[in-house]
Amino acid sequence: GGVVVVVPPPAGWNPAHPGPDHFNPVAALAAADFNHCVYVKAARAVGQAWRYTLYAYTYIEVDDYNVCVVAHAHIANNPAVNGDWRPGNVFIPGYDNWSVATPGAVVTTLRNQYQAALVGAVGVDPLLPGGVDLFGAFPGNDRYPFPSLARAFEVLFA
Repeated sequence: GGVVVVVPPPAGWNPAHPGPDHFNPVAALAAADFNHCVYVKAARAVGQAWRYTLYAYTYIEVDDYNVCVVAHAHIANNPAVNGDWRPGNVFIPGYDNWSVATPGAVVTTLRNQYQAALVGAVGVDPLLPGGVDLFGAFPGNDRYPFPSLARAFEVLFA
């Protein structure tokens, strides 16, 4: 009996959702500004008292593509009491096999921006059935990379 080594597939763009050729997800995360989210949702973790997850979506531009960066933060108890905010994960829709823990600075930004809205939503219904949109609208397929205006003009006038 030998040892079975499972090698995870490499990180990269899903062929169904191609993005910029020269892409560094760590640099993308560093460039993402979660003070300017396009969509933020809160949901309750089923079966866990006072455990919520915040989903925050923002965009950066990389090589004439708009790339969405999504950060999660977990709130470990009643957000109205002290809101013990903890890192979830960051991922990039369409960029497979890559995620990292949400950096502490991003968790702090999300708390500063959305704590009051989360407390308001929980005050209406602590169960948050189906989740609650705190800001913006879900980007749908635009969460996958799409050409920026600059790239659209490049292609149009090539």
